[in-house]
Amino acid sequence: MRQRRAFFHPNHSLHAQPILIGKGVPRSVSRAFVRLPAWITVDSPHSEEHVAFVRDISPRGIFFYSDFKLTKGKHIDFVLEYLSGTSRVRLHLNGCVVRVEQAAPKSAIGIAVLFDARHDEVPQSRVQAAR
Repeated sequence: MRQRRAFFHPNHSLHAQPILIGKGVPRSVSRAFVRLPAWITVDSPHSEEHVAFVRDISPRGIFFYSDFKLTKGKHIDFVLEYLSGTSRVRLHLNGCVVRVEQAAPKSAIGIAVLFDARHDEVPQSRVQAAR
């Protein structure tokens, strides 16, 4: 029986330095593609904890999928929680929503947030997040 192997492009890295599409300007900080299950609580009059899936994170911003929608340009204060080993890590973050996307109706909503300040305490890799 033939075994299936995952395909990884030789130039693919989990620490990408992508450029902005059509701009040719490199990002100032590389993103860590962490693929991390998490919980997000947005500070609002009706604060609720939402399950989230963090796709990538850097000291300057985050992109995650969840079941709630925010509007582009909105400033948010939020708590990101994730498991690291047997501990639950809590990061208090704030920033501006720079992108909101939804691939299909009823699918998870993708939200990109640019942090107000640099946060070097965010995980820099999936391995670091899991410790």
